[in-house]
Amino acid sequence: MSRPAILWPRLPRTWSLVLAVTIFSVSVHAHETAQTIPDPGFRPESEYAAAFLDTVGAAKIAVLPTLVRRTTRTAHSFESQQQIITFVNESGISTALTNPRRIDLGPLRRPSQWEIFQYGATSIAEILQGYETGTDYALVIEVLVPHDQAVFGIEVYIMDRQGQSAFSFLLNSHHQMFREADLTAKGSSEEARTAMIKKATSLGLAALTAQISQARECMASSAAPAPKVGAGIFRDFEDELVSGTDAYGISLGFSTFSDDKSPVSIALTDDHPPVPGQADGNTVLKLSLDVQGWAGVVDIFHNDAIDTWTTRDWSDLDGFSFWLYGKNSGTRMFVHVIDNRNPCSRGDDAERYAYEFWDDVAGWRLISVPFNDMARTDVFNDAPDDGLNLSHVHGWGLGTLNTDGARSFYLDDFRLWSGRPVGESSPLAVITHKLFVETRLDQDSSRVVLEADQQKGLAVEKIMNLNCALAQLTKDRGYRYFKTDERAKLSGGRASFRITFYRRPPEGIPIATKLLAEGEDTVKAADVMTAAMDAEEVVKVCQLMESQPHNHSGETK
Repeated sequence: MSRPAILWPRLPRTWSLVLAVTIFSVSVHAHETAQTIPDPGFRPESEYAAAFLDTVGAAKIAVLPTLVRRTTRTAHSFESQQQIITFVNESGISTALTNPRRIDLGPLRRPSQWEIFQYGATSIAEILQGYETGTDYALVIEVLVPHDQAVFGIEVYIMDRQGQSAFSFLLNSHHQMFREADLTAKGSSEEARTAMIKKATSLGLAALTAQISQARECMASSAAPAPKVGAGIFRDFEDELVSGTDAYGISLGFSTFSDDKSPVSIALTDDHPPVPGQADGNTVLKLSLDVQGWAGVVDIFHNDAIDTWTTRDWSDLDGFSFWLYGKNSGTRMFVHVIDNRNPCSRGDDAERYAYEFWDDVAGWRLISVPFNDMARTDVFNDAPDDGLNLSHVHGWGLGTLNTDGARSFYLDDFRLWSGRPVGESSPLAVITHKLFVETRLDQDSSRVVLEADQQKGLAVEKIMNLNCALAQLTKDRGYRYFKTDERAKLSGGRASFRITFYRRPPEGIPIATKLLAEGEDTVKAADVMTAAMDAEEVVKVCQLMESQPHNHSGETK
């Protein structure tokens, strides 16, 4: 008969580290670790878990003899088996029945507990396939005792009739309850080792009860809708910046983030330049930082006790805005919406969507961000990748990349909006061109958005066609030079940048053609990207290209 498939999901990175502990490299006190987590073990997701939870209290479970895994062989404990049966029946988890089938998994030779767990689940499924237990589920506990005197880990396997792992989990020294149990034999006698196995069995059963309770809570919270939020000011920074941590050490409320070389701090202050439209003395958020890599502030939503993540439903809204006091430093900045997490998550695996902009204005300005302009950004935290749903938003944040020295920014009135951002009493001038959409920012600059796959052909052809269009636009507006910057990716494969027009050569900015003429072999691509373009020269080149015949492959002859 074919071997049943046991499909385990890819582990989050943190758990890969937790479970990759080499069993044979530890001493008798292997259970002593520097840090522990409050979870009652690690239970991989299973599509069969919901069915098991639905039958708790009504199902029948066949309890097999407990496996005591040593480095030389697999032993069995019938005392532990009876202990499990008594507990399961008395606790009401199910009706437990004795099953005499002994499973022999051989010597304990797998290099890590995760591999031991995977091997055990697959092997038990294979052994039980075709073996009729007469029950809905089979339960077997495995106690890892590589050195006889101390328990290294515990596995609880719950398999359904088809041999699928329905509610299996492992427990080891990274879990607080395991550490506190001190599963060592109080002496070298057989009685001491038997007492240790009994204590380990009790711990596995306590973890099973906690796993069931935790899973039920998770299912209930996942099904509950997040409270809807309407348009209006979401954070005005007039109240205290509260903060806390959840049970797993993740910061909640207002906190800062950074690489290990970028100091950052936040504070409320009423000592700041007046905010447009605000009365004197209002309080704003001051963000002080000296960034070499990345840093910023984040607002993670939480309950009243500031110890549990909560969510908000922003799905009826179109975007957000906030006032920012900048220094025209050229610092690249970003704002994140922290969207949904994985089901029943215990860590920060929330999906991030970002909007990038630049500190290119001295003083206060209103930053308005449509949700449709935000693009997913991967922070390598095993986040979901299912789009910006906005039905379970966990927070938002503001950050910067390299600041080229110490800088302070002020932030006020983070507002959610629908329809059109507050402060825009009339629509901005939006012009649709052949290759892009232009939004006029002022007399001399515009924001340009390129739609995905609007052009066909090679990348170099697309760039040249775009520059030709921008150069012609510059001439049509009565300008001679143009410069593009503030490049950013948007959602849906789109991209945006700012174009600034000049009638005379811009002061302090090189002209691309002169750069190339002065050092064609040594000039860097980055230098050309930050240079201004002479629209007349670009248009002449474009006209010359158009006049050249092309062969069937699209190459100029």
